[in-house]
Amino acid sequence: MSSHLVRLRERNQLTLPAEYAEKLGVEPGSLLELILGMELDGVHVEVRHAKVVRANTRQAKVSEQRARKDIQEGRFSTFANPDELALHMKQTRDAEAEQLRAQVEELQEQMQGILLNMRRVGAATGVVLADVPCNLSTKA
Repeated sequence: MSSHLVRLRERNQLTLPAEYAEKLGVEPGSLLELILGMELDGVHVEVRHAKVVRANTRQAKVSEQRARKDIQEGRFSTFANPDELALHMKQTRDAEAEQLRAQVEELQEQMQGILLNMRRVGAATGVVLADVPCNLSTKA
């Protein structure tokens, strides 16, 4: 993954580095899609070349069929006002973050078990293991 610093200018404008524009296959006037992602270490922005679907095309019909199926199968929510939607989004984000924390803790416990087993095998066979930290906690 590469990183490049850009400066946010007046009216929230920024310049996309030329190498990024080339890799995305975009030019002045192209539409870009920005996706905000919440992670344990903060908010991340993903930039994609926007896919615009025109009405009455095959792609539009496929998208519409998927949407109808989602509605029929109850995969949608309704909200009385923007505040209710915002609360739902926060609760969803918080639940996802908690689920991710639980997965990380489970993986840490598994790694602890693997390290313990490696030490036991090393002790039984006389193989000396390199110093591997026993505490894999990511908590500050």
